Amino acid sequence: MARQQLSRDASLKPETLMAYDMSARQAGERILSFVSQIERLMEEKAEIAEEMKAVKATAAAEGFDKDIISLVIKRRAMGRDRVEEQDQLLETYEHGLMTAEATVGSDLEAARDRGDAAFHSGEPRTANPFLKDDPRHAAWDRAWVQAAAEAAEDAEVLPALPAPPAALPAPEDDGLGDASDPDGPEPDPSD
Repeated sequence: MARQQLSRDASLKPETLMAYDMSARQAGERILSFVSQIERLMEEKAEIAEEMKAVKATAAAEGFDKDIISLVIKRRAMGRDRVEEQDQLLETYEHGLMTAEATVGSDLEAARDRGDAAFHSGEPRTANPFLKDDPRHAAWDRAWVQAAAEAAEDAEVLPALPAPPAALPAPEDDGLGDASDPDGPEPDPSD
């Protein structure tokens, strides 16, 4: 297509067209050379990857962890200063996580205590003060439900007893016996 455009231009001499053909062919050969080299390197890379995989499999068969071996290789490639920097950052991040987890743990314990207290103070389950996405919501709710279940279980084990009937005053003994007894008082066997 470029040659057609060049050939339409009447001001170009045949030598220019010939030089253009030569440079296009040379450029094509050069591109082919690059592509061939890259393809050869890709094949070599695949072969090397297979060899590395085999070495890692051998190490694993002998009891070594392949992931740790890869990590050691990566860290050795980074250099000592970068490894020390990453170790410090890792320690900082882990400390932050432990602190956050401890805080969340104590927050959850406090939420459980509040849920239990809410049930015992007669608050409804809907009185949960935490948002639904907050883990404290579930902790509060579980504690409230557990307190309710324990209260129901206690009620089943020790049912509420009815109040005893009011004691009737004993009738006064007039010596005549029971007025409702038509036969009169029973004789005393000692007489």
